[in-house]
Amino acid sequence: MALPCARLCALFSVLVVTWNVSRAFIVARVAKKEVPAECRILNHETVSDQTVPDTITVNGIRYWVYGQIQHGATSKVFHGVERMPMAHGNRCVAIKVVDMNKIEPEKENQLNNEAAILHELKARGVKLIPQLYTMEHSPAKSMSMVFELAHHDLFDEITPKMGNNDHQWVRRTFYDILRAVRPVHANGFVHGDLKPENMAYFKANAGSFPAADDAKTNDGFILKPIDFGGSMRVSNLDRACEEIVTGTVMYMSPEQMAWCGAQHGDEFKEKRREHQMSEKSDVWSLGVILYQMVYGHSPYSALLHQFDAVEDETERMERADAALRPAILHGTEPIHFGQYEDEAMLNILKKCLERCPEKRPNIDQLLALMKQQFGMGTEEQRIKFPGNKFRIHFKDIVMR
Repeated sequence: MALPCARLCALFSVLVVTWNVSRAFIVARVAKKEVPAECRILNHETVSDQTVPDTITVNGIRYWVYGQIQHGATSKVFHGVERMPMAHGNRCVAIKVVDMNKIEPEKENQLNNEAAILHELKARGVKLIPQLYTMEHSPAKSMSMVFELAHHDLFDEITPKMGNNDHQWVRRTFYDILRAVRPVHANGFVHGDLKPENMAYFKANAGSFPAADDAKTNDGFILKPIDFGGSMRVSNLDRACEEIVTGTVMYMSPEQMAWCGAQHGDEFKEKRREHQMSEKSDVWSLGVILYQMVYGHSPYSALLHQFDAVEDETERMERADAALRPAILHGTEPIHFGQYEDEAMLNILKKCLERCPEKRPNIDQLLALMKQQFGMGTEEQRIKFPGNKFRIHFKDIVMR
């Protein structure tokens, strides 16, 4: 199951960790063994064994490394296992290591922001967040973090079925997405960067806390939002994006585009006066995800097709973002809603993508609507993970 990980975003929380050979990054030559069954995941990168350490030690705890999940310009994420005492089994973890000499100040702000938010949500008893087991930080040298291991993300889940007119699957999956995000909003936070790559499925027995039974799928997975680096407190939204850079352009709401898509310009200031940021910005992002599930492509695919011939991936994405910003901000490229047999679900989709946030429903209203329309919350008909054996590059969704 060695697949390339060419996507833009991480499978796990974007908490940056630095390289520190002397303190937090200890390599020992040990015999590799098969990954314990309970710690197997969907995807690994194809990398040379020489680039993957056998063990990593953080805060005196040794983790056996079984592969590299993902890497970026400044970071690597490793698939690790903490071998617990016999009665407790193995702890499955993701270990992220980042070279902080290469990161920009706003990325460091995201580190501190996410650490604080995860700590606060955990203290409040929120279960549907990724668990942070331990961290080791030296401001001048390193910061190492060990997270609960995700089996796969929402991208893997929706890719095989999106656009296939499986109405029950769309209802069930979107309902699970709403329930996963609800605790974040209920505790006074806006996630700020919801997209398929930033929601992940965890095995029910993998975290420190058992999740509520109704949060589990039939095959034992729990859906949780991840990557809280760009999350914001509702009480501080009047200062949105002053210190924390947040959001992915294609999933930004019009008001988030005004607040976070650019820092200067009268047109953005005017839009900020029109609409304040709120948790309903996340609802728009979920609407974009739902649109992809329903139609199998981005709401902006017609606009983005003009960049198909651009060979360089980075240039293509930059030009696409540049075209999307004014289109989302001003609504110059109206979203087209094609025919869809499930009219009730289509109505929910349109509500999520209402440009005026004051008219857009919140998470609780959407959950109530789905219960009213489909009986969600009364019958637990879970969708099993399809076990897809392929992966579509993120750009294929964006550009189609």
